[in-house]
Amino acid sequence: MPYPNFHACRLKDPDSFQKDTYVRMTRKSKEYDKEYDVIMAKITGDTKLSEQAYRYKQNIWTASEAKSHCSKHGGSFEAAEKTKEGNMEHETKIKELEAKVATLETDIAARDGEIKALTEENKKLSEDNKRLDKESTVAKSTLDAFKAETKDKDDAVEAEKIMDAVLSDSALSENLHPKVKSQVNWKDYKKDGEFNKDAFKEAFAAETKDWDTRLSGIAGNLGHTETKTIGSGDVGSAFGDENELLLSAHTN
Repeated sequence: MPYPNFHACRLKDPDSFQKDTYVRMTRKSKEYDKEYDVIMAKITGDTKLSEQAYRYKQNIWTASEAKSHCSKHGGSFEAAEKTKEGNMEHETKIKELEAKVATLETDIAARDGEIKALTEENKKLSEDNKRLDKESTVAKSTLDAFKAETKDKDDAVEAEKIMDAVLSDSALSENLHPKVKSQVNWKDYKKDGEFNKDAFKEAFAAETKDWDTRLSGIAGNLGHTETKTIGSGDVGSAFGDENELLLSAHTN
């Protein structure tokens, strides 16, 4: 006779067991990952417990699953009693589960779409970042070059002012100014992007003084030469081409 709410699997005839030795325990099937009840008792004349039957809850095990499990253990199977109320409850639960599964599948599909969209957006942002990094590097390089160029122009103007100020305080003719200026390169006094104005001014002042001293010497020699009535050709040979240039600038 079928049991209500339980599928039954008889392994051995209950009449062969001692009636007052029955126990019931729960075991989990590895194959189905579901729990079932094991009924055990002592066979007449034996002191050890032996399995007599299995019981499978109808709301956990389907009849086909329970029957298959029972057959693998050599038992005789009997499905649970079918009741209208039980069937309706079972069908209701199935519908609820099916609805839940459908909702979850919809949610999963939506999440997959979001993940795909985010992945594509992340890829685009990554590409944009790479492009912006390159543009930033080029822009920085251009800016640095422009700053350096601007700084050089400003330093060149400052160097020109320094030289003009030093020369204005000297006795040198303006004809000699370009020549003197060409003797000291302001860029030689620039280190790590900074122009050492004081060092440049000192060097240029020394150069200017040297020219001033040489010019005074030539002027003195000129007076001495004229006393001895030496011709202009003799002046050039006596003092060299550069001295002749100094003399020419001085006399002009």
